[in-house]
Amino acid sequence: MTKEVIIVGGSYSAMYAAKSILLKKHGAKVNLKIISPSQFGYFNIAAPRLLIEPELIDKTLTDIEATIRNLSSASKSDAVFIKGSVDTVDLEKKIVSLADGQKFQYDNLIIATGTKYHQPGLKLDDINDEKYTVQGVRELIASIKKADSIAVIGGGATGVEIAGELGSEYDDKRITLYTGSSNPLSAVKQSIRVDATNKLKSYGVEVINNAKVAKIDSSANKTVITLDDKETREFDLVIPVHSTTPNSLFLKNYKQVLDANGYLIADEYLRLKGYNEVLVIGDVLSGSLRSLVDIVYYQKSVFDKTIDQEIFGVQVKLKSYDNTSAPMLLVPISRNGGVGTAFGFALPNLVVKYKSRDFFISKARQHFT
Repeated sequence: MTKEVIIVGGSYSAMYAAKSILLKKHGAKVNLKIISPSQFGYFNIAAPRLLIEPELIDKTLTDIEATIRNLSSASKSDAVFIKGSVDTVDLEKKIVSLADGQKFQYDNLIIATGTKYHQPGLKLDDINDEKYTVQGVRELIASIKKADSIAVIGGGATGVEIAGELGSEYDDKRITLYTGSSNPLSAVKQSIRVDATNKLKSYGVEVINNAKVAKIDSSANKTVITLDDKETREFDLVIPVHSTTPNSLFLKNYKQVLDANGYLIADEYLRLKGYNEVLVIGDVLSGSLRSLVDIVYYQKSVFDKTIDQEIFGVQVKLKSYDNTSAPMLLVPISRNGGVGTAFGFALPNLVVKYKSRDFFISKARQHFT
């Protein structure tokens, strides 16, 4: 028996799903299709460093088609890459329809489409290809160089990293971080938050807590932000990273499988609500931590067991997805280190420097091959 399996997405989680399927040596044979508008995977974890070292952009891109061809050559299953954007999915008829009119039938569907920021360049887009993303990075760099005042909106890891990179690189610019909370990195313990704040301030970054940005208005020359208390402030450039949007519009006709913010609802085995033949992996999953750590340490092992049963027909004991343990974070705040935590403990700066040296760009392609 041969099963038709489709993976939607070109993210790290999509490539992990493809690799996991193609390296299986048991159960049904698979005809695998990987569908993404981008032929290149993008190691977006490194995006904050690219803003000050754009010459590294090419090292963050990996050819998906070449990777799939290499993996399938050693597999009993077949795989092809299809460059395109998914328009709709019919969950009843099991049909994936692309924007260019192509339609594909599946026995199993894996949704690994991830999320995107309002700011192009920080993540892959679900409609445009990698050229759009790279152009977004270059345009943001150009805007940064021209700006005298820059506001970074969002106190999570990405916001802190961007503010730290810019503050450490440009001592002639006014960099302001709006955390939207009582401190940056609100998910970690207080001592680490204080350490992050002090490191940011040492690079001249102004950290504004307990103020949420309600509105961003851009004009030709300036951007005005309106805070929740109606106060307004003006900047040359605003970089919003306080929220992401799930790439799930192709399921707009299936509101029952989406949470209030558009993320996909799955059971504890990563199977889409009401559709066991559809699996969800990565940032698009409702309740995920939306980080590489979540995928590597919490989702991967669950996904592997579930595909054994749902795709390959092997009876196994399924594993439940549980990401409720203490968060693990490495957050660079310049090339000289930053803050980090694992299992509830603060990590020494020496450990964080392992990431801050190059944001793991030297290992980027290992995540997609």
